[in-house]
Amino acid sequence: MNYVTKAISAGAVAVVANATPLYAADLPAYEPPPPVHTVVEAPALWQGISVGVIGGYGWGKVDHKPYDFKPEGGLIGGLVGLHGQQGNLVYGVEGDASFSFMDAKDKYTFYHLRPGFEPGDELVAAWLDGFRRDKVSAKISSDSLFTGRARLGYAVDQALLYATGGIAATQATLEVQGEKTKYKKDKYGVTPVLGGGVEYKLENNFSIRGEYLYMLPYKIKFNDRQYSRHKAEFDGTHLVRVGLSYSLPIF
Repeated sequence: MNYVTKAISAGAVAVVANATPLYAADLPAYEPPPPVHTVVEAPALWQGISVGVIGGYGWGKVDHKPYDFKPEGGLIGGLVGLHGQQGNLVYGVEGDASFSFMDAKDKYTFYHLRPGFEPGDELVAAWLDGFRRDKVSAKISSDSLFTGRARLGYAVDQALLYATGGIAATQATLEVQGEKTKYKKDKYGVTPVLGGGVEYKLENNFSIRGEYLYMLPYKIKFNDRQYSRHKAEFDGTHLVRVGLSYSLPIF
């Protein structure tokens, strides 16, 4: 009996020993997973010449004693730019010209000495009705606006975030209409301008933008001494603009 048991056990061990290599040979070889490659899209190309149209809205404050103006209104015009690019960094210059519809009105009553009274007789004239009243309506407007600016931006996919700064010039007109007098004069004012915005690249080399510009305070002397001996103080002008541009990638 022991002999039979030993024989069966030896046979089982032999079967298992012979079967183990067969199972190992049937297993598939281990292969590591393929490497994962992260695709980073290159930023859109902004270098070249660009032309476009712009429009927006502007507002500000003008102190021209004795008047107090708060002009506001729309803008519409065109722009041209030249830009270069190194990787994500975009740099260049832009110039634009716009028709401006910003204006404001104010009224004031002046008192002039009547004939027969000399300067210094104001107290006597006040008692004797020696003043002539002149009700005046005044209007100030910005008829055109020009800027020349540098731009520095960072491109992210199809978007360009940028800061800008340079010089702005505006043609301002002052109109004064009294009962017996009329005055009209236009002059240019020049001031630094700063701002920033975002531009987004569309298909077929088109792009859209939104930007904010701030014209720093400046003064204009209109020489309207009969009604004001002070310069017109433009206490800062705010501009919000949108635009559509077309790029010519010439280099």
